[in-house]
Amino acid sequence: ASEVSLGGGWLETLDLSGAFGLTNAACGTLAKYLTRLTSLNVSGDASHFSMVSNRGLAELGTSLRRLSDFEFRDATRVTEHGLSFLLNGCPLTRLVTSGCEDFDAPKLLREQLSLVHLEISETYTSDRAVGALLAIS
Repeated sequence: ASEVSLGGGWLETLDLSGAFGLTNAACGTLAKYLTRLTSLNVSGDASHFSMVSNRGLAELGTSLRRLSDFEFRDATRVTEHGLSFLLNGCPLTRLVTSGCEDFDAPKLLREQLSLVHLEISETYTSDRAVGALLAIS
């Protein structure tokens, strides 16, 4: 069953929070067929989202050119490299994330100045990073 038939190409908002089994391949399918998405929530606990990595975010960031609102939590296999695909490929104004590894918020924000809402929780940060965030805003 390599052929996917989705009639939801018109969808603009999709909330998959708490969904089980989301993978990089699923991100690729979403990116391919739901190109009109402006809001996507793939939050869950670590067991829900841990299968998605930088590759999955790259799939989303290279195809979802209208995505302005993205929320994901407990993304233990996602680093700032994966986030940069989203920030460089999508016109994000809202980003909510938690549990990312290797997250340099000031560096990423310099790449995407259209963000007006940023939530970073359960992620290591430093005094330097907080100071840099203040300097950017």
